[in-house]
Amino acid sequence: MKKIIYFLPVLILFAISFASDAPGVPVALVTGIEGSPMIINPATQTETALEQGSMLSEGDIVSMDDDSKATIYFMDGEIVNLMPKQKLIVGKESSASRLEDGSGQSFALQAGLNNLSRKNVNLTAKNDIDKELSSPASFRAEGVIPIAPAGLIISERPEFTWFDSSYTEVTPVEKQYVLLVMDSKNNEIFRGTVKGMTNTLVKFTIPDLLFKQTDAKQRFKWDVYPLGKEPKLGANYDLAGVMIVADKKFTSEVNAAIAEINSHKILDEQSKLFMAGLILKDFKCYSDAIIALNQLGSDSKVSDSILRQKAWLYARLGANGSFMVKKYAALLG
Repeated sequence: MKKIIYFLPVLILFAISFASDAPGVPVALVTGIEGSPMIINPATQTETALEQGSMLSEGDIVSMDDDSKATIYFMDGEIVNLMPKQKLIVGKESSASRLEDGSGQSFALQAGLNNLSRKNVNLTAKNDIDKELSSPASFRAEGVIPIAPAGLIISERPEFTWFDSSYTEVTPVEKQYVLLVMDSKNNEIFRGTVKGMTNTLVKFTIPDLLFKQTDAKQRFKWDVYPLGKEPKLGANYDLAGVMIVADKKFTSEVNAAIAEINSHKILDEQSKLFMAGLILKDFKCYSDAIIALNQLGSDSKVSDSILRQKAWLYARLGANGSFMVKKYAALLG
């Protein structure tokens, strides 16, 4: 990424004084941007593009041009909207940060005006993600790979995703698949034929089938096969995918946290989707978190920070999820 030397003598001295205690410790998260905001590193005096998912540390300076906006979530729960021509000098927390308007006037942020009760909604560290990208777990190398849902979910209508890796060297073609789902007692609750493309991540939601929460967690298994290769009805067979439908109490707690995000007046829609994904991640609902982050846009349009988070989430889904980790490693170069 091209870097431009940018001198702000007064702001830089002020920011460096902030950064002396705990440099590099994440203080805030960029949840939404509009236009081309920049971040200035006072130590190197360089300016780089700000992106959704950028982490801000004490001493960073966030700068808006005439057409830029940004939404910032501080780890203490405070939300700040930056408007055109404004600059934010990041302190060790929101109350220690300062805002400069377009006229050059600087003032302290008033903490507590726009705060969330949920604190430390955080990104997984880049170093931890890089470990997953460099050495993903092994997965079913050929054929149809069931990927998600896996593990804990709160959705009553989960999105089943798989990848047919049998034809990776040719143009994707349409094929028919059979999706099977069994309950914890090995009763088959769904068997259906689904159309999908080879060499493509297929996504399918079963119509008219709800996985309703009860007072206890529920375990289901699922798998997908090319049409004609599925197990016969009544046969004794095992399925590769495992999902756990959360209980009512847990689901209510997660939904309450997301509802607070969605009802917050100064959060833009992109920030709400992003924050919802991170909250689901914090609750270890990794499949649901991926779906939330997918709503931010296609992989070709979202930031590298979003791609890294999705790679980490897929790694949490088990061995078959690592197929997607390899794909994200290739995208990120």
